[in-house]
Amino acid sequence: MKSEATKTIAVSQQKSTEEVALFEPSRGMLRWFAAAVELGPNASITEVAKKAELDRSNWYLWLEKDGFVEWWDEQWGKFLRLNRWKLDAIGMKQAERNYDYWRTMMERVGNIIPEKTPATANQFNINLGDAQLRRIIED
Repeated sequence: MKSEATKTIAVSQQKSTEEVALFEPSRGMLRWFAAAVELGPNASITEVAKKAELDRSNWYLWLEKDGFVEWWDEQWGKFLRLNRWKLDAIGMKQAERNYDYWRTMMERVGNIIPEKTPATANQFNINLGDAQLRRIIED
């Protein structure tokens, strides 16, 4: 009986893996992605929907669809890798005028190690009168 249950679990896992692997984006998803890329990462869902000429509710429906999030992440990562040189060029151009950009670019290419941000201590100031202070000390 135990081996039958194990087989059932293995078949279920295999089936769900196959479903994700077989994911095919719809034309609407492809249009949405193209609009999102064109508008950039700060665009709102409403702005992307308008650009893609789709209803914004599609985004929320797609998020529930098996394989969509994995597909989206893969496509976005691929887009960033393909355009990394453009982002580097922008950063280097800005670095001419702004030290923060220069520092970020140097960290990105590994020429300097990012500084660790020091931990901050919380300080509390409490004002106590003489009577209150004596009571605390004497107790």
